[in-house]
Amino acid sequence: MRIGIVLETSRLNTGTYYYSIGVLNALRDYGNEHQYTVFYDDPEFPVNNYCLPNWTSHRYTKSDEGRWNIKIARWLTYFGFSFLKTIARGRHQALLNYKLDMVICPSTTLAAWWCEIPFIVAIHDLWHRRDYPGKTIFSEPLRDLIWKRAAKSSRLILVESDLGKEDIVDSYHVPKEKIRILQTGPAPFIWSYDPCKDAKIKAVYTLPECYVFYPATFFPAKNQKVLIQAIGRIWKKHSLEIHIVFAGLLEQYGEAMKKLARSEGIEHITHFLGFVPDESMVYLYKNALSLVMASYIGPTNMPIWEAFVVGCPVISSTAGEMSKQVGDAGLLFNPSNINELSECILRIYRDSDFRTKIIQKGFDRVQHLHPQNRARILLSSIQQSF
Repeated sequence: MRIGIVLETSRLNTGTYYYSIGVLNALRDYGNEHQYTVFYDDPEFPVNNYCLPNWTSHRYTKSDEGRWNIKIARWLTYFGFSFLKTIARGRHQALLNYKLDMVICPSTTLAAWWCEIPFIVAIHDLWHRRDYPGKTIFSEPLRDLIWKRAAKSSRLILVESDLGKEDIVDSYHVPKEKIRILQTGPAPFIWSYDPCKDAKIKAVYTLPECYVFYPATFFPAKNQKVLIQAIGRIWKKHSLEIHIVFAGLLEQYGEAMKKLARSEGIEHITHFLGFVPDESMVYLYKNALSLVMASYIGPTNMPIWEAFVVGCPVISSTAGEMSKQVGDAGLLFNPSNINELSECILRIYRDSDFRTKIIQKGFDRVQHLHPQNRARILLSSIQQSF
């Protein structure tokens, strides 16, 4: 079978990017019976990792993407004007040159639909349909049109959880049989940790002995605010210097969080690292007192799986299906409750036996997400689609 994989993301999109790379690696390592072509536009895409006899790569050119007739045609196809597909293709016209039997879209895109090629699409969440901090009224309706069109026209939909499956069935009225759960799992680099690099990475980051770690791009729904407030409360009430280390693009909301740290009196124990390379992430997890995943959105979150793999205790929001994702392998808190989060942090800080116990439970909880197991689900999904 000739299969195309369309990558519409870059490293800056973190979770979606690593989900996409996980799909590529699963097919590369365990799906050799097919021929694959990767379509990408990210100049940093690791094309050399896929230089195999049954793999080819095609980097998009952007020469057509700025044309208004293409943009208008795409908007109209979202609303059902399917006869404009040939104009809406733009750079995706390249898919037709490879005579593909099917396309896999690890992020939600209509590329294959515009080219009228059967496709499997991942729809990671429908949180744009819910209320959450920072939600805008402008982008969400358009997102919903794209997601709905992708759900209706795909051969199969990949989701991350039972909640994601229920949301798509209820929102877009597609049959349950059309949906498969392929959990995000840890980013691929987590499985290949090299402790020999620790000394080099330690020299790059001047970090304290005791810190909680939150890796996420800064925006209101990720809720970095509650972590700053919780650590501020611990500092004022107990005079404990439990630092915060944030990894992720700051954007405008990140600057607001710097101001909040100053107002809470904890600027000296709050660290904003910005974008962090892959090889440094494992080190930051392994040396943290705990991961704190304070997000309002999900349904699940990749850093929780990553923390489990490397032995970092987990404190997680109860939003979405994160309670189910964590189970008894971590502590849970209401993402709007500052006191609950501060009590979780203090328990991890004070109770070393409990910390050791949940680390072991985390190891056990993540084993089913080994790349080989995810590859089996993905390959059976391909067979189910034909």
